[in-house]
Amino acid sequence: MSLIVTVAADASYEEHIDGLVNSTLQYNPDYKFVIRLINCEHSIIKKYTDRGVQVIADTCNLDKKKTLIKDAASIKSLLQDTTLVQARSRMLYSKFQCYCTHIRFANVVQLLETTDSDVLVVDADTIVRGNIGALEDKMQTHHICIRYSKSDRCGVEFDNEGFIGIKNCDTNRRFWNIVLDHVTENMFDWDSDYHALASAYSIMKDDIELYDLSPKYKDDKLDSDSLVWSGSFSVKDSGAYKDELAKYLTK
Repeated sequence: MSLIVTVAADASYEEHIDGLVNSTLQYNPDYKFVIRLINCEHSIIKKYTDRGVQVIADTCNLDKKKTLIKDAASIKSLLQDTTLVQARSRMLYSKFQCYCTHIRFANVVQLLETTDSDVLVVDADTIVRGNIGALEDKMQTHHICIRYSKSDRCGVEFDNEGFIGIKNCDTNRRFWNIVLDHVTENMFDWDSDYHALASAYSIMKDDIELYDLSPKYKDDKLDSDSLVWSGSFSVKDSGAYKDELAKYLTK
């Protein structure tokens, strides 16, 4: 069964999308891409369609002013990884940013309902640094491959929603429709993806087989041995991340 990588991003992430596509295909040439490009010019869309990438051309007119504030847990995480000055600019977010972040789950549902392929949904600032075929094997025997931890409060807490392997099956079609409904209803809550996953799992936990991904598949510490680097928070501003990204940009 083939694997489709899907992502959503606006024009400000053009360079990151370029790095994601090129790095992934360098080591995993058989993978396909479905990219939702939001408010992007025709030239950007054409760049990918000319390469055989399926593009969902999307338009969003939501407010770009950062008038919403992240919750306490998100702010705490920011402060752990950045200085106060760096974190301050990332504590606020806009409705437009929320849409660009959460609409990728519409991609997932569409692919599960219209293709036979397994799905890998990722953040736009992901860099794939090697062959990730071992993940495909895990997706054959598990419904969802994601970073998670055990929780006394709710059984499972999902630690990172930016890299998720999804087996194409009826169970996942039900699961991800629940996720999408929750996210759509709570579009302007920055953490609605986290809450949506928890809500869907609480409903379907007896039917869902999870696989706990190693940090090497979503590493924002930029370990040299990791297969996948993430540019979350201020990581994308670091020299190491920028140097790695530069390796995969279209010349």
